[in-house]
Amino acid sequence: KADGLSRLMARKAKDADASAGA
Repeated sequence: KADGLSRLMARKAKDADASAGA
């Protein structure tokens, strides 16, 4: 299933945005 992968990538993208905004 790619659901878990897409969810993981979404979290990575969110973390990246948080780091960039920090």
